[in-house]
Amino acid sequence: MGTAGTLNLAQNLEKFQVLGDCFYIWGVNYLGIDYGEHRVGIAFADSEMKWAFARETIDQKKTDLMTRLAELVKLNKIDIFVVGMPYRPDGRKDGKNVVVEEFVKSLAERFP
Repeated sequence: MGTAGTLNLAQNLEKFQVLGDCFYIWGVNYLGIDYGEHRVGIAFADSEMKWAFARETIDQKKTDLMTRLAELVKLNKIDIFVVGMPYRPDGRKDGKNVVVEEFVKSLAERFP
């Protein structure tokens, strides 16, 4: 792999581990994103770690987000993005989750 994007699940099932309602893939690097319209939190983890570690906050007023993410993907050999989704307790799609879903779409376009 080496660049963030989609993983062919059929070819990589032996790399998966299910923990609760989450799954982890062994041998990959993760970039966690806590998206905000002004600031974006970034964390890193690899499949050997049990925790993600915060690395930086990107101020979108000063830095182009997609350019910085491309730098981080290349520098850290990111395989998979993990984006925090602000769900409402009742499941309604409004507010911040709509903004984050739009960001995820643009992220998928930029990093296929």
